Amino acid sequence: MSVFPFMQKIDQKRFLVIGAGKVARRKIRLLLQFTDRITMITHPAADRPSDIPDADLLKTYVQNADDRNADIIKADITNACIPGPEMQELSDFARKGVEIMNRRFSAKDLENADYCIASSDSSEDNQRIAALCREAGLPVNVPDDPDSCTFFMPSVIRKGNLVITVSTGGSSPAMSAVLRRKIEDILPPNTEEILDLMEELRAWAPTRLPRSQERGRLYAYILGRLMEGTLTPTEKSVHEAAVQWIEEGIDHND
Repeated sequence: MSVFPFMQKIDQKRFLVIGAGKVARRKIRLLLQFTDRITMITHPAADRPSDIPDADLLKTYVQNADDRNADIIKADITNACIPGPEMQELSDFARKGVEIMNRRFSAKDLENADYCIASSDSSEDNQRIAALCREAGLPVNVPDDPDSCTFFMPSVIRKGNLVITVSTGGSSPAMSAVLRRKIEDILPPNTEEILDLMEELRAWAPTRLPRSQERGRLYAYILGRLMEGTLTPTEKSVHEAAVQWIEEGIDHND
């Protein structure tokens, strides 16, 4: 299997997540780092005894939690009943813009989606949904079933504009998680601040250094000092250090 990692703009894309269990909720937590254009359908092809709702507790829970936000919660959760922390997490999803449909999946649901994540508790239902997606030309992810996937969802680290992903192509999600934690440990706590400063430097540097190779060496010098903590992370300090580097020729060939 050959896969290529690439970044895609998803501003106007909608994700369809099928299932309401632990895996489905984990996928939604990941997606919410990037978009709120998410629809969750709680049941796959057929309800099972453990899925059958007995009251509209989630709707009541959401409204009682914060009546001020009740009018902006985009959710069809009239019959949902998921106890404890799971119910609270679904209500949090709804507040963040996730559309929660407490009903059975229908093939027509694919018509309004750009990506599908078949993550119910039934592997049989997930494979059936994946087949429908492939037939419709819709990208589909099936957790723990690489052969049914047309795209994979990697472990993700996000610090502002910095996005780092780790994927094993479905071979070992556990390894992806371990590597993600190791990478997080080496990132400075002010990573987002450093990124903002480097973005400002990149906007200014071409006015003083027309050659891209020179700018690249300047960026490496400033970034190295920021990462090491030997340069105060302020716009003024970065600007002064960059000017000094340019005017005094500090290690231009380093």
